[in-house]
Amino acid sequence: MEEMEASDEVPAELVILHATDIHVSFDNIHRLKDHLVSTNQRVDVVLLSGDLANVPMENMTSLTTLELEEQHALVHKVVSEFLPISKHIYFIPGNHDVITTYSVSASMESPVNVHLRCVEIAPALHLVGAGGSVPGYRNGAQCWDSFPYPSDEAFAADLTKILDPVFMEEGALSHTDAVILMTHNGPDQSSTTVARADPANPVLSGSTALYKALCRQQLQQHVVLNIHGHTHDAPGSTRLGKTAIVNPGALVEERYGLYTLSRQGSRVAPAWKLSSITLLNLP
Repeated sequence: MEEMEASDEVPAELVILHATDIHVSFDNIHRLKDHLVSTNQRVDVVLLSGDLANVPMENMTSLTTLELEEQHALVHKVVSEFLPISKHIYFIPGNHDVITTYSVSASMESPVNVHLRCVEIAPALHLVGAGGSVPGYRNGAQCWDSFPYPSDEAFAADLTKILDPVFMEEGALSHTDAVILMTHNGPDQSSTTVARADPANPVLSGSTALYKALCRQQLQQHVVLNIHGHTHDAPGSTRLGKTAIVNPGALVEERYGLYTLSRQGSRVAPAWKLSSITLLNLP
């Protein structure tokens, strides 16, 4: 696991701005920045949970080298637009972001790509990232394609690569450590992953592998928050055991979230608790 800079001062409360499914909406990023300034809203950490760009999934395998480079650079331009809000920015790619954005460098210079990575963003508070999507189903038949994972089983294999070293290896986490799990796809059986554009025929877009992982005792002990996006028309929050599940809705549709975590003390497990969830629309 990678640690934050030792010089960073951490307040008793941590205010997190969560934006997802931006789809190259620079206008909405600028509106969000202006609104935060005008309201004197403090933000300590920015979390961006995928679909920063807007590449059609059917085009992913036919992009030229130049197009890949352009789309990769566009993702970094999008995330860098948030630097005036906070110097601590962490992101993952989504199913409309090119495959090169799934390759993570060793750099910890903000913005930081945390796909299949665990970083310490505050003392005893870790962020684990897993980008990409799985297929969506309506009435048992696949109706949404996915990228880069062709199936939930393929996503499960990568999810295991990051979760097992963090949660299953002895000594990776102390008993008081808290974790935020940032995914693009949300968990199956969560209201935040049920697309109800057609209420009579909803799309189930959640990951069964993620749901099963979050049910494990080791994750329930540490994961205070699972934030995701992907399902534009299912904004909201719910709980899976001790873990809060939050989808703020898409920033391209003027939605975002603000979450407050409070430190509970060095001997309390977990050391951080989720104090508030505020889901907002741009004015």
